[in-house]
Amino acid sequence: MTRLKQLPLFSHIILLTLISIIVFTGFFIFYTQNTEKLYKNRSTDYTNKIIYQTEMTINSNYSSLAKILQFVSYHDDIQSFLLEHNNEKKYKYYKRMNTNLASIMMLNNHIYDVIIYDNANNEYSLSDNDYILPKYFHNYDSVGLSSCLYNPDLDHHYFVMHYPIKSINANKNANQKIGDAYLILSDTAFLDQANQNFNKTSSILYLMDGNNQIFWSNTNNDFSSLSDLKASGYDDYKITTIKGYGLKIISLTKQEEEIYSLINIQRSYLTILVLVAIIIVSLWIVLIINTVAPLYTFVRFISSIKEGGLSTLKKRVHLYGYKEIAIISKETNEMLEQIDDLTNTVLNTNSKLYMIEIQKEQAKLSYLRSQINPHFLYNTLECIKGIAAEHKQPDIVEATKALATIFKYSIKGSDYVPFRDEIKIIKNYISIQKLRFEDRFYVEYDIHPNCYDVIIPKMILQPIIENAIIHGIEGTRESSILSISAYLKEDQMMIRVNNTGVPIAPERLLQLQQELTDFPESPAQASRENLGIKNVNERIKLICGSNFGLAINSMENGSTTVTIALPLNINPETRQ
Repeated sequence: MTRLKQLPLFSHIILLTLISIIVFTGFFIFYTQNTEKLYKNRSTDYTNKIIYQTEMTINSNYSSLAKILQFVSYHDDIQSFLLEHNNEKKYKYYKRMNTNLASIMMLNNHIYDVIIYDNANNEYSLSDNDYILPKYFHNYDSVGLSSCLYNPDLDHHYFVMHYPIKSINANKNANQKIGDAYLILSDTAFLDQANQNFNKTSSILYLMDGNNQIFWSNTNNDFSSLSDLKASGYDDYKITTIKGYGLKIISLTKQEEEIYSLINIQRSYLTILVLVAIIIVSLWIVLIINTVAPLYTFVRFISSIKEGGLSTLKKRVHLYGYKEIAIISKETNEMLEQIDDLTNTVLNTNSKLYMIEIQKEQAKLSYLRSQINPHFLYNTLECIKGIAAEHKQPDIVEATKALATIFKYSIKGSDYVPFRDEIKIIKNYISIQKLRFEDRFYVEYDIHPNCYDVIIPKMILQPIIENAIIHGIEGTRESSILSISAYLKEDQMMIRVNNTGVPIAPERLLQLQQELTDFPESPAQASRENLGIKNVNERIKLICGSNFGLAINSMENGSTTVTIALPLNINPETRQ
C-alpha cells in the first residue's frame, strides 16, 4: 500500500482506468463463455435428437424393405417356380411370378428391380438393366445389404438387398436353399421421408456406406467420401454407426441461427461495455486535463529550472485547471520572484570576492589547460549541449549529446562490454554522421537476439563504421546503404558491416587483405591508410588469438564488406 501511494498521480489514474476496464471485460468474458457453453449443450442435445430420429427412420425403412424381400422369398408362385422341373408348368409359374414381382415393385418407388436367381445361377428380372450383384451374398443365410454401387449405363447409384430363398414345401427340398432374391434399391431408399423433413432442420446429415462412400445428404454439398468432407475443412462432425447394416450417419450442426442469436447478445453487451468505457475514459480525460496535465507542466517547469542556469529563474509558470492548480501557479511565481531578487543581491554582494577568486583560479587554469584529456572534452560537450538546448539548437544538442555519450563510453567502465552496448554507441555515432550526410545513406540492422549479451572488446565497431562512411559513402552522391548484421556460428560470433558506394581499388584491396592476414608485429610495418581497421584487427588477434580478426572484401559494384570473427567465451577478468 505504501508503494502504491508513492506512484505518480497519472499512474494512479491509469491504474484505476485499467481496473475498471478489466472488471467490465471480465464480466463480458464470463457472460460470453457461459452463453457459449449453454449454446453448445443445446446444440449437442439437438444433434443427438436428429441422429436418433434419422436412425429410427433408417431402421424403419430397412425393416420394411427386408419384409418385402422376405415376402418375395416365401411367395407360393416363386417357390413353385424354383421347385418345378416341368417346363410347361415352370413357364406358367414364371408368368405368375413376374406379375407378382411387378406388383411388389409398386409397393415402394425406390425399388428399381427385383431379381431372382435359381441354384443353376439363372437370372430372372423384370428389367433388362445390367446390375452388378455382390458374389459374397451367396454365403449369407439372412438379409444382407451391399455398399453403395454405381450403374454407369443408367448413371445412378443403387444398393443391393439380398435374402436366400429356402424351400417351404415339406415334400420338395424342405428347408433347402433353392435360390436367391435381390432387391435393387435407389440410394434414397432409407431416408426418403427424411430427405424432405430434415431439410428444414439446423443439422447437416450425410449417409455413408461400409466403404466410407457418401451416398445421401440433405444439403447441396457434393461430397463422395469422408476424405472429401475432411478436405473441405469440415472437422467438427459426429459419426454414428447403425449396427447390422454397415451404414453410418455423419452429422454436422448448422450454427448460423444459433451463432447469429449469440452474436446479437454479445454485441449488445459489447456495446454497453464500450459505452461504459467511453464514459469512464471521458471522465478521466476531464480529470487529466484539469489536474494531471497542469501538474506535469509544473513538474517539467521545475525540472527546467533545476537543470538550467540563473536565467531560468526569470521564467514563470502559467497553469490552468481547478482552483487549487491556479493557487499553485500563483504561489510558485511569487516564490521565483523572491528567489530571483535574493540571487541578484547575493551576486552583487560577492562580486568582489569572485574577482579575487578568479585571479587565484587563473593560475590553476593554466595548469589545467595543459592537462586536457577526454574527461575534459566530455564535460565540455555536456556544457555545449546545455547551451544549445537553451538557445533551441536541436541539431547541436543531438550531436554533442551523441559525441559525449561516445566519449564517456570510451573512457569509463570495463574494456569489455556486451554487444548491445557497442550497438548503442554505433547508433550515436551514426546519428552524428546523419547530421552531415542527411539522406545520402540509410542504415539496416539485422542482429540475432542471442548476440546482444555476447561480451566483446570495447570500441571495435566504430572504426569500421567510420571507415565505411569516409571511404565508401562520402565519395558518391548516390544514396547508399550501410548494413550491420550479427549472428552466431558454432562457437563464434560473426559481425558484418556492408556498405554500398565507392569500391576499394583491386590493388589496394589486395594490399589491405595481405596486411590483415600477416598481422605485423608493429603498426610501422604497415601503411598508414585504413589504420583504424588494422588497429581493430590487431586488438582482436592480441586478445582472442590469431584465429580471430577481420576480413575485408569489395566488389566492383561498390559493395564493400568487413567481417569480424569473435569467440563467444571472452573472459574479461582474465584480460588486462
